[in-house]
Amino acid sequence: MSPPASEPTAELTIDRWVPGGLGLAYHNGKTWLITGGLPGERVRVRAKSIRGEVRHAVVEEVIEASPDRLALPWEGDDVRNGWDFQHIAYPAQLAAKRAIVVDAFRRTGGITLGEGFEILPSPQEFGYRTRATWHLDPMTGAFGYMAAESHRVVDVEHCPIVEPALNEALTKTRESIRAGLTAALTYRAAAGDNGAVAFSGVGDPPYLWRKVGAYRYRFDPTSFFQANGALLEALVDEALWLARGLENDGSGIALDFYSGVGLFTLPLGELFEKVIGVESDANAVKHSRRNAHSNDADTVSFMAMPTDRFFREQRKLARSARFALMDPPRTGLDAKTRAGLIEAAIPNLTYVSCDPTTLARDLKVFLANGYELVRVQGLDCFPQTHHVEVVAHLRVP
Repeated sequence: MSPPASEPTAELTIDRWVPGGLGLAYHNGKTWLITGGLPGERVRVRAKSIRGEVRHAVVEEVIEASPDRLALPWEGDDVRNGWDFQHIAYPAQLAAKRAIVVDAFRRTGGITLGEGFEILPSPQEFGYRTRATWHLDPMTGAFGYMAAESHRVVDVEHCPIVEPALNEALTKTRESIRAGLTAALTYRAAAGDNGAVAFSGVGDPPYLWRKVGAYRYRFDPTSFFQANGALLEALVDEALWLARGLENDGSGIALDFYSGVGLFTLPLGELFEKVIGVESDANAVKHSRRNAHSNDADTVSFMAMPTDRFFREQRKLARSARFALMDPPRTGLDAKTRAGLIEAAIPNLTYVSCDPTTLARDLKVFLANGYELVRVQGLDCFPQTHHVEVVAHLRVP
């Protein structure tokens, strides 16, 4: 990607939203992808990079503002970091995320989402996030987040999107750094029902726990756990929608891929005779096994291995499953895992995703191999950002 050599600035009108939380505009025969604007706004933008006929740009001046625009609660674009929707009124954020998912499904997956597709709002627009990564710049003493598209640390004393306990951990960690008690460059922080901690990477990470529905989960700052504490129960309910709707007498096998600490695996144990979680992170598997034991989830077990290895080594088991749930990272399913799922011909699938484009890519493959899409539901697990959680349910007719 080259630096802008021509048309470094332009005045244009943003047309619509596209994946990545970007505004799309056309100007002088070029395509502009814009950060910091809203559809319908007349803005002056500055190109940050050029790739062929596409300009990636940031808003420098709002000439005609959208009625959905809010004043930024933080001064300066660099402080905004990943919170790229904080200038947008919340109902408009939800509408934008719906448009982003619809566009991703249509362009990448060839899938048309009907009027019934919705984004479930977060009960909390701020103070919802249970996880954070903080950085220390030893040269300047700045402690906080990396600036957008940069390795520069922006000093942050209070974060509006994390849970209150995490802000307390932010303050304590800052004080410990200034007192010379700790000086790590990166801190992975997380909050549970029992408070919050920031882990510097020295020693064993402290345990946290959080109750979701009938289950109590143990985890630590290094293990993955869903980020919006206010939507955890709703996310689990949606993830189990298809499984609960099956004609099920408690028999059969279910698989949970990328199972983490067992968030979905444990409640699946209520619905099937046997449930197996598959997770490559050995630390997460340690927690998940403890969680199954402490919650008396006797039908649940876990395998510590990557999903592609599972399909190589456990073909017979995969083919015997009635249901599979998957919650992969933002990159989606790798080709070998997609092929393994299709070869196993598991009749019912639920896919939890934090990236609508990779989800649409993978769904297209499943639809081309005999599955039908029976339900898609969005959940706003990431207010003030363009990110959105989407759950898709598929079955073989």
